Amino acid sequence: MLKSKYLTKKQKGVLEDLFSGPLTVQEVLEKWKVTRRTYFRWHAQEFFSSEFKRLLNLTQIESELICARYSAQVAMKLVSLTVAEKDEIARKACMNVINHPSRKTKNQIVAKNLLHLSTRIFHFICKEFAYNIDVWWFVIRRDPRISPRRPTGL
Repeated sequence: MLKSKYLTKKQKGVLEDLFSGPLTVQEVLEKWKVTRRTYFRWHAQEFFSSEFKRLLNLTQIESELICARYSAQVAMKLVSLTVAEKDEIARKACMNVINHPSRKTKNQIVAKNLLHLSTRIFHFICKEFAYNIDVWWFVIRRDPRISPRRPTGL
């Protein structure tokens, strides 16, 4: 894996076009005459992949900012549509207000985190239990004082 501290002109151009233009990945690669194999090899390079991730994070932050900036206007427009003269438009607007993602997001995130946490705890307990059984079985097999046979009184 080649570790370069600098991006080539092609790499810079590809990243710039990927994150600033309307072109798809394939169109950007064709524009810069880069094969998909080379593009995937670039992602294996630490510097290119870290720059790609940095630009991706910036783009996501920018899109969240845009959504936050216009969410109040969109909400007002949506609420105004609930009293539209056409029943179908009003009904759809009401359903969109009721099913808005922000109403469900917190509960869904909490439920997802609880499920993830409980799954991790379950796996941890299973591993510990299996480890303890292995240790117990090892001690039984190695200790001549403990008979591996079942007691007759049970």
